[in-house]
Amino acid sequence: MIASLVHLEYLNLSYAMFDGLIPPQLGNLSNLHYLDLQGWHSLYIDSLDWLSRIPSLKYLDMSYVNLSEATNWFYIINSIPTLEVLHLFYVYLPYVPSPLPPFNLTTIATLDLSWNSNIPSAMLRWLSNATSLEYLLLSGCRSLTIESVQVALGALSNLKELDLSYNSLEGTILGILNNVSSKGLKHLDLSFNQLSGDIPPGSLRDLEYLDLSWNSIVTLHILASLGNLTNLRHLDLWGNSISGEIPPTVGKFVRLEYLDLSYTGINGKIPESIGNLTNLIILDLSYNNIVGSIPETFGALIRMKLLYLDDNQISGEIPATIGGLQNLLELILKGNSFTGQIPNTIGRLHSLKCLDISNNNLSGAKFPDWIQTQQRLQGLYLSGVGVSGKIPTSGQLSTFDSWTYVGNKDLCGTPLPDCPVYQTPPDARVKQEKEGEDDEKLQKLLEYSSIVIGFWLFIETLIVKQAIRVAFFRWIDDTSDWIYVQFAVKLARLKSKWQTIT
Repeated sequence: MIASLVHLEYLNLSYAMFDGLIPPQLGNLSNLHYLDLQGWHSLYIDSLDWLSRIPSLKYLDMSYVNLSEATNWFYIINSIPTLEVLHLFYVYLPYVPSPLPPFNLTTIATLDLSWNSNIPSAMLRWLSNATSLEYLLLSGCRSLTIESVQVALGALSNLKELDLSYNSLEGTILGILNNVSSKGLKHLDLSFNQLSGDIPPGSLRDLEYLDLSWNSIVTLHILASLGNLTNLRHLDLWGNSISGEIPPTVGKFVRLEYLDLSYTGINGKIPESIGNLTNLIILDLSYNNIVGSIPETFGALIRMKLLYLDDNQISGEIPATIGGLQNLLELILKGNSFTGQIPNTIGRLHSLKCLDISNNNLSGAKFPDWIQTQQRLQGLYLSGVGVSGKIPTSGQLSTFDSWTYVGNKDLCGTPLPDCPVYQTPPDARVKQEKEGEDDEKLQKLLEYSSIVIGFWLFIETLIVKQAIRVAFFRWIDDTSDWIYVQFAVKLARLKSKWQTIT
């Protein structure tokens, strides 16, 4: 059906839930400019010969299609000089032996061969002819060498985005970046390699995205060396052994929207200059050795949505200025040494979905009533904080279990055990008990006196009045007879039931 649409120029069948062999009849669509067949590993191709019959193709995406049997893939792709965008993400590309054919992809601008392990270093050298290339994505290929990367980067003068993450590349960051000939590089991802060293000063001034997470960076100067990259919007250094303090120069990154320095071992205080980063949306400083208090300047980070300061040694009170972060979705402060009360200003964060201040030293802090007004709150963690009082049951609080509050011995109410009844202070209780004992003795004395007086009045009446005396003893006889009769009848019924059962 589709193969008969010979004038078709645009075909997008991505994630259409097809499976099986992609039919070679698609080659009949010789006027196609755009073809998207990316799927769920349920599609496969045994030969790409049919693709050579679509000579004007500009965009091709076969990501997640199994190409392990298409041994001619490289030669067919190279025969389409009009191709501008090629996505072959995780397609099990077969190995291409040398020598490689002459480079023919003269208009290629985007090339994504990520997560294919059979990309030889010779192919990177071959790509050095792709002077039109702007986006090169080679994440997870694992067969690349830093030498071949250097050759390619030296020739790709128009590169805007480079992704070499998850390749276990060994060497220095300087060894890679010194070979970048493109002055317009904006996106650089070198995460999950084994690189070390600093960013060379004065380079990559146009860089907006830099991910160096999970490498072998041990220098104290990596943050300071980034001071000239004032166009950065995304900076990720998590999982490196940086140590040292966050330099005040971090305040220069005024365009920064994402900053992740978690698991780096940084210490010292958070600089006041961090308040200059008014475009920050995500800040993660968790799992470090940061000390001191949260700067009041945090109140200026009004675009912040995710704030992670957990598992440090931050002390002092939680600043009330955090209540000004109206867009905050997650506030994670667990595992620090905060003291004092939970500021009521946090109650202004009506977009808050997760609040975690567990394992701090807020001893004596009252359970915050404003939590009842947090209608969007989905995660609440107050364990081991030291808050006290009764847990309200209204609003979102009724959805949290006891793990939310564990370790707060002075906290009670659902879902924890019920709050104890009011107990009188010891001194007053002793006085009340003594007064109660005196009242009880007086009451008993009055009761005994009344019984004795009443008994003697009754006896006197029996002695004086003969008619009353006769009536009284007759009533006793009649009552005794009635009790005897009722007992006899019940006993007879029980015997009858027993005989019926046996």
